[in-house]
Amino acid sequence: ITLDRLLALWPVAAVQGTREWLGTNVLDAEISDLTGALRFAPQARPLISISYLFSGAKVQALENLPPITGASGYASLNDKAYTMVFEEGQVQAAQGGLLDVQGSVLHIPDVSVEQARMQISLETNSSIEAVLSLLDHPPLEAMTNARQPVDLAEGRAIVSTQIGFAIDKVIPFEAIDWTARGRLLNVSSDKLVEGRMIRAPELEARADPTGLTISGAGTLGKLPVRSTWRQEFGPDVNGRSTLEGTI
Repeated sequence: ITLDRLLALWPVAAVQGTREWLGTNVLDAEISDLTGALRFAPQARPLISISYLFSGAKVQALENLPPITGASGYASLNDKAYTMVFEEGQVQAAQGGLLDVQGSVLHIPDVSVEQARMQISLETNSSIEAVLSLLDHPPLEAMTNARQPVDLAEGRAIVSTQIGFAIDKVIPFEAIDWTARGRLLNVSSDKLVEGRMIRAPELEARADPTGLTISGAGTLGKLPVRSTWRQEFGPDVNGRSTLEGTI
């Protein structure tokens, strides 16, 4: 069954918030193995549960970010909690290619409340440039405001990002809570320190609305170094960052 057909059969008054969110944010999908149950007990409200597989989906997890495409996985509604798990899917960054989002999860703990809370666990595997390009997407524009290029470094990035916000028709960026943590592999950059090549087999990266931190051991030119690089976000940063460490 297509998602449009499912929504046409879904009673408008039944779990209305989830129905509206699916209709607005899941832009395309094929639904299969759909199972539903409605359980009644004396002097108790009825309990609804639905589970299904989805494929060929296009999901707009956040209005201001590129959509997840080619998505497949499974979803369930158990009483008030809705969960969507991505077994396949990708996001196209403006630069740096695709971000693989396999293992990502969208979760709404209680769909019955007004302005229900959305929790997103976004698991990405991509080039470092693609992750920084996503951070530079409007409205954040983190790298642009910091006057740093999104191709700051070459290598792979395996990142877990936790995102939380209240579902509303308009979600201002400042109302979104997010933190990211990950590993950067086979890193090289000649832009972090002017005139010097930095290389590292593996670095740790952390990011939140205040800034981006990358730390670990590698080489600065030919010298072994253990360092921490910190880039604050915001229009008043004027491109300045800090590099601290030991040689």
